[in-house]
Amino acid sequence: MDGFDIILDKVSVLGFLTLIGFIAYKVKLVPAEVKAGIEKLVFNLTLPLFIFSTVSGFKYSGELLHNGLLVFLLTYVFLAFQYGLGYLTSLIFRLNIKKSIVHNLHTAFGNVVFLGYPLVDVLFPGTSALFYAAIYHLSQMTVIWTFGIYKLGGNHAAGKINKLKKLLNPNTIAFGLGFLFMVLPVSLPVVIDKTFTGLGSTTLYLSMIYIGMLMADFKLGWKSIGLDAIILALNKLLIAPIVVLLILVGINNLFGNAISLPAFGAMVLQTAMPCMAILVILAKKYGSDENSAMVNVFLTTLLSLLTLPLIYWMMVWFY
Repeated sequence: MDGFDIILDKVSVLGFLTLIGFIAYKVKLVPAEVKAGIEKLVFNLTLPLFIFSTVSGFKYSGELLHNGLLVFLLTYVFLAFQYGLGYLTSLIFRLNIKKSIVHNLHTAFGNVVFLGYPLVDVLFPGTSALFYAAIYHLSQMTVIWTFGIYKLGGNHAAGKINKLKKLLNPNTIAFGLGFLFMVLPVSLPVVIDKTFTGLGSTTLYLSMIYIGMLMADFKLGWKSIGLDAIILALNKLLIAPIVVLLILVGINNLFGNAISLPAFGAMVLQTAMPCMAILVILAKKYGSDENSAMVNVFLTTLLSLLTLPLIYWMMVWFY
């Protein structure tokens, strides 16, 4: 089996898991409230345990710290680039204010949790890639709960929420605790460690089933997908990750492989994730265009099953 077949095989597993969730929801094997339950279960329990058990298992090194800092800083640069790309296309299509805000934010913010973490872990098993994926997520969250909320609802909305509380959620806490266990000479008892690791490993399956249910709940229909959504998908899934890939290649060529393959891979793949699902909820909460947000999530999630193998293949080939 060659490299591309391996990539296709791994992404196909995620695709079939998504299909199972889609069918199960469509034929009502599971009630509608289960979808919300799975989201909370993953975000509040299995994903934090997955992050903690993975990060705490890494061996602390100068390289890990060096690459982690690079990922943290470069993520802001890449998010600004993606937002600018969305802003440009929203001007070209002359989108109304509410739709353009969603368009711009969705071009920048991807589903780096429910799809990004499992995919990075599957494609880079046994490496520090998930550690860097978590740092990318942390950087993205600091922008979402400040600039993102400000754009969705203006000063009034931004003033109504405690942004620091939003940043302190089970996943960031798990990352912080995992980092402490990584740098300090302490470890959990074997039984607890196995329990946390085993429960955290269910994140892959639950996340993909949830994404399938989310796609099955798409009620707007194919006619609601306009050219602006298609261009957004092109920007989000192909143009942005390819540009990021080339920038990282350029940095490595200039500074002698300053960015390790796991950090390189995590940044490119997180950039290539489909639109962030939580923006649908935030758009509804702060009076923005929630229908446009749902279209973006549905279309990019569906197309990402085709684009992600290509991006991964390009990344391995260029690196």
